[in-house]
Amino acid sequence: MTSLAAVVTLKADVPWGYSLGTERQEQQGNFCNSLDATLQIAEVFETQGPRPGYAALDSSPECELKVLTFTPRGIVSTVVLGKGEETEYTVHFVEIINDEEDTYYMVTTRKVTP
Repeated sequence: MTSLAAVVTLKADVPWGYSLGTERQEQQGNFCNSLDATLQIAEVFETQGPRPGYAALDSSPECELKVLTFTPRGIVSTVVLGKGEETEYTVHFVEIINDEEDTYYMVTTRKVTP
């Protein structure tokens, strides 16, 4: 039987953000299969805000992927939402490669560091 302390420790060991060049496994995320689709969604976030941005992401057939193991390679775009407000946050659009070396794009609000 696993103790609650062991579960909390395991959860605490998993970093919340992503580091470029560091492989991640079994992470939930929003992944797209083309740079064009990713940049179009970034533009919706930038020009129309978070609700239309998330709706565009959710409805895009190019962003219905599941990628279980991936390595972030670079940030292709960032959009700051609610700039200057208490609720300010950043949406990162990140180029990734999966474990088969295929290139995809991840949309995340988690911190992405070099």
